[in-house]
Amino acid sequence: MSLRSKWQKIQNRNWHVLKGAWLNSIPDFTDVGIEPDPGVDRLDGLRDFVVPTVPERYPDVEGLRRNVLWEALFLFHKCSHTSLAAQRLAEGGMRSWALFNAYHSAYLGAKGIMSLLGIVFPTVSSKQVVIDVFPPTRRKSKRGVVTGHFEEFLLIPIGKPLDHRSVWEGFQRALRQSEYESWDQVLRNELLGLSWKEISRPRNLFIYRVRHWPLDDLIVDVNGEWGNFWSSELDVENEDFLLRLSFNVYRLFEQLVIDFSKQSPIIKEQLSQSRCFNPKPRPNALQCYDSFIAR
Repeated sequence: MSLRSKWQKIQNRNWHVLKGAWLNSIPDFTDVGIEPDPGVDRLDGLRDFVVPTVPERYPDVEGLRRNVLWEALFLFHKCSHTSLAAQRLAEGGMRSWALFNAYHSAYLGAKGIMSLLGIVFPTVSSKQVVIDVFPPTRRKSKRGVVTGHFEEFLLIPIGKPLDHRSVWEGFQRALRQSEYESWDQVLRNELLGLSWKEISRPRNLFIYRVRHWPLDDLIVDVNGEWGNFWSSELDVENEDFLLRLSFNVYRLFEQLVIDFSKQSPIIKEQLSQSRCFNPKPRPNALQCYDSFIAR
């Protein structure tokens, strides 16, 4: 079932405006990759919140933006870790299950990009909601420069837990409504060209169709070159779709974090020690992703 009417409440946003607003909410990390504390779900200001029956705006809750950003960066680390894990598994010859893992890297990355764009979907008072911490409130400064002035958040009741298809529907809405000229537009357009209803289907086949196994490696590992195992187009019918999906999503996520890191040494440290960005020595498994971005 489509949640289009809900996701349509997510309005236009510009990454450069959001980035400037985030600079006021950067967490005091005690280490790289540390989990959010306490996280949006456990935030005191939302714990006993009365969820409305229709979308409503509310004054900022203390710590909300900080925890949304923290969760975005934690999801970046999770996306990066699972991407490397999938590629290592594939390098070892177990490429079918690597595709399954690649899907979950993409799914984590999609949630992370949405968080970095200010959109999260926690459970509040035992109910699923969508929270947008950047509802449109653009103003012009005295110099005529458009700036972000955000003092409210938008809460959208959902009514039921979001399944994977609904998350992908929301992800596509977030991409459509977000402006960032330095994104790889080919990858962005490929993601937008997919049917949100179909994105999780190849992953689901592993679990729900007994007779399904995508490649000839169920009994014996696959030997041979892995580094160029991706198609020229993102097509749900291609055997490598889940890997391509994960690369598309991770690359867009990575580009946002790279740009953010130019404004913040704290974010730069998180990026520099992530699994896929620039580890030394660089794992051979990452040759597949490296060849993809160098395409």
